[in-house]
Amino acid sequence: MYVGKENSLTELESIFNEQKKIYLAQPYVEQHLFKILSDGEDGRCNHKSMRLVGMILSFNTNLLGLGFFRGSCENIVNVSRYGGAILTPLRKKRW
Repeated sequence: MYVGKENSLTELESIFNEQKKIYLAQPYVEQHLFKILSDGEDGRCNHKSMRLVGMILSFNTNLLGLGFFRGSCENIVNVSRYGGAILTPLRKKRW
């Protein structure tokens, strides 16, 4: 469930009063917008301003590369809600 600044105060009060034992509330953290090159609906590549969250992979102080990232033009960064995934290759390293 996604609630927040897109919802009215009445909706928020209703959700919190009726479902507070079911869901966990987390604070919203404002994300920086990044220009991402994306497929457009017209078949052309377009730049979109997206919020990104992801990870950097490391092992024993060795950088292995960037991990899985997800991005969205919406306030909530979620692939299933109008977002997308960015997969990055891993660097092969001999130990």
